Amino acid sequence: MGGRGRSEERIVAHLFGEGSALPALNRGELATKEVYEQVFALWFEHPERTDRQMVAWVEEQFGRSRRQAMADVANVKSLLGRVVNAQREWHRYTVLEMLREAYQLARDAGDVLGMVRAASQIGRYTQLDKPEPEGVDWSQLEAPSFEPTADASLLGITGAEDMTAARARLERKYGVVLVRGAEPHPAPEAVVVPEDDGAE
Repeated sequence: MGGRGRSEERIVAHLFGEGSALPALNRGELATKEVYEQVFALWFEHPERTDRQMVAWVEEQFGRSRRQAMADVANVKSLLGRVVNAQREWHRYTVLEMLREAYQLARDAGDVLGMVRAASQIGRYTQLDKPEPEGVDWSQLEAPSFEPTADASLLGITGAEDMTAARARLERKYGVVLVRGAEPHPAPEAVVVPEDDGAE
């Protein structure tokens, strides 16, 4: 892994790690860590903001180039994925935050019907309106009742070579036993070549 990867690991360690054994950060890494923290905080507070809006905010707030701002936002999104468990969980979190905010706005406005609608949507989205799935009763599972066979005709295959004769031919050729319990056929005798010791 290159230096950039190690730098990213050090920043992540400071964002999520604890204790005094954290690696020291240089000036550039401290600046990047500050950007990540601010983007984290803003995105948690306003999950409805798009990537483009966040990139523009980073450019304006920290004076980063567009390219660097895009990299910062992409890295923070990846880290948020770790926090809220990848892209699908991030979207789930975003929707739930919006529904909670809708509930709070309805409550502040004294809109009981709006509160019921928001609560109903939260329940539906989190599938609280569905019964809990029952566990599998493993005691009801039975092992398959079949016996292995070498009879190809059971599969509808006809005209196959006689396997017993083919097996016997291979056993004679290679001097091995292909069927358990069968007597081995004698292997062909090896030809012994006498060594030439140089004597006449």
